[in-house]
Amino acid sequence: MRHDFIDKYSGLDTGIHHLDSRTKFLGSLFFIIVIVLTPPDKFLQFVLFFLVLVSLMLMSRVPLLYVFKRSLVIIPFVGLFIFFIPFIKRSPSAVWSKGLLIWNVFIKSYLAVLSLIVLTSTTSFHRLLAGLEKMKVSKIFILILSFMYRYLFVLIEEVEQMERAWRSKGYSGTLGFKIRTFSQIIGVLFIRTYEKAERVYQSMLSRGFSGDIRILTPDGIKSKDIILISIFSIMIIIIRRIF
Repeated sequence: MRHDFIDKYSGLDTGIHHLDSRTKFLGSLFFIIVIVLTPPDKFLQFVLFFLVLVSLMLMSRVPLLYVFKRSLVIIPFVGLFIFFIPFIKRSPSAVWSKGLLIWNVFIKSYLAVLSLIVLTSTTSFHRLLAGLEKMKVSKIFILILSFMYRYLFVLIEEVEQMERAWRSKGYSGTLGFKIRTFSQIIGVLFIRTYEKAERVYQSMLSRGFSGDIRILTPDGIKSKDIILISIFSIMIIIIRRIF
């Protein structure tokens, strides 16, 4: 079972990786808030924000190609938004406004996704959950994220097993036949994953699971965390206020 595509490079030995998860989470949240509040016509600011993220990627030694490939996840959502742009009622002289609207959605979504990829690529998912727990985030929300992370790989494994079985039986046919077969697979997949989730949950309870996030080496906010988050915040504020 493949289970490292979310935080694949979280085990690297760099200064950013060793920062407390709360420091990185708050830094990412602050960055996203500033991005959202930035007017869409401030093109230079968006370029500088992008360069800041690239600098963080280089410092963390996370492959740039890996980050940019994962960032393509926003393309379907932006494409769907662009599809509905012509249906927005605007005057004929507002063509540039529509273009600016597309740019606004694309650049802010892309930079936000990039910042989250940098966060998850430099922080293991369990450390991130432990940091959220220390920040007194709702325990139900943390448990939902935890189970989603665990069962995501269970779901992927089930899909891969069913796909191999489907191909080994040499199923082929018309497009309509494939659609019917796929709909049946979806129903069977739901039942199988639900049953396996129940078994996994019972196994977790039998091993003493209490809902608390436990890691072998707990994080702690150090002076370098405060210094780095302060420098990062000052850089973002300078870009936002001066350029």
